[in-house]
Amino acid sequence: MNISEAALQGEFEVVCGPVLKEKTIPVMPKPRLEKTSITQPKLPAIGLLVLVNLIAASFLYSPGTEDVETLHRWTAEITAYGLRGGFAHSLADYPPLTFVFLAAVAQLASALGLGWFIVLKSSLLLVYAESPSYGGV
Repeated sequence: MNISEAALQGEFEVVCGPVLKEKTIPVMPKPRLEKTSITQPKLPAIGLLVLVNLIAASFLYSPGTEDVETLHRWTAEITAYGLRGGFAHSLADYPPLTFVFLAAVAQLASALGLGWFIVLKSSLLLVYAESPSYGGV
């Protein structure tokens, strides 16, 4: 089979140049567009998602453990005396980064106009989500 016959069968495209010399260029096959079907969302999965979110929202206002009272007292001291003064005044045996975190919580609660407790619980959720022991990064 010569080049002209191959071109007639669609294997090559024959291009003539200025000297009328035949060149062969492979023809790319036409891409096949596969039809994708849009599936409907599964109602059980949506129901489970709604249920889990409702349960999580109900725990948002739960009182927490006795540590919450301590964290609230420390946050009040940070608000009253500043970050350094709050740490010194609390006589805590926790690392200072805890007080930086609580100061950020207090500032965020004030900026958003939300209660301190809600912002604390929401921020702890983010900390737990990123913690390797709880399945985070």
